[in-house]
Amino acid sequence: MVSLADLWLPILLSAVLVFVASSLIHMVLGWHRHDFKRFAAEDAVMDALRPFNLGPGDYVAPLPESMVHMSSPEFKAKMARGPRVSLTILGAESSMPRSLVTWFIYSLVVATFAAYVAVLSLSADAAYMTVFGVTSTVAFGWLWP
Repeated sequence: MVSLADLWLPILLSAVLVFVASSLIHMVLGWHRHDFKRFAAEDAVMDALRPFNLGPGDYVAPLPESMVHMSSPEFKAKMARGPRVSLTILGAESSMPRSLVTWFIYSLVVATFAAYVAVLSLSADAAYMTVFGVTSTVAFGWLWP
């Protein structure tokens, strides 16, 4: 039987490969480049939101108070009047190194869980493609949002 400690090198290597591959995909290929639209009056929208002192988080409007409230005429009128908004507020501070370190640590955690599942479910003499199939399925399940 293979122990999880014996797999430290494949775990580290897979995390590094995922980190490098995802960095290349996002920077070179521009993945998610067109996911967001720019406000036509970006400065005006930011100036309008600033007085509300919204903390970081996800906001939705209109947001019903309860399931019962969703069917009320008042809420239906709000929905019809529009606009319907889903807004993510990020903090003013942004740190690319911190985000990259966090992503690498997350990749290490995912690789460790994939290795753990492999240790529990496969024998030491399992075929390469079987090991690859199990670990990639577990990793894909964890990495997919």
